[in-house]
Amino acid sequence: MADTRESALSRIVEGDIVYANIADSGTAVCLVLELTETSIRTRDIGRGGEFIFDRKTGVAPCPWQHNRPSCRIVSTARLPANLHDTWIAYDKKLNLSGPVPIEQLRLSKQEIEAFGGSTDLWEENTLP
Repeated sequence: MADTRESALSRIVEGDIVYANIADSGTAVCLVLELTETSIRTRDIGRGGEFIFDRKTGVAPCPWQHNRPSCRIVSTARLPANLHDTWIAYDKKLNLSGPVPIEQLRLSKQEIEAFGGSTDLWEENTLP
């Protein structure tokens, strides 16, 4: 039996990484920071900004689109540990205090492979 969207969203836990589409702006890989009964607070790993998704719909306003509800969680598929750990390490690398030196922004071979594998997994396991 296929999973319902609301059911999949209800199983998200802090520390999960979810995949979202942003209307007219591509995608976002989001680390779940905090959960309440009504919201899922995340950090966009690549951009550093936060999205607060509705817990039932998985939709969030997008700050750079005048807060239109244009960001939507499209996959909650759990990543294998090695891919998850690579995303967490990358998030930590980008969220150091102060400006990040350009050398740190270069992706390692491991990061490139992990990020490609993650995207494939999420796109193969989208929510209804």
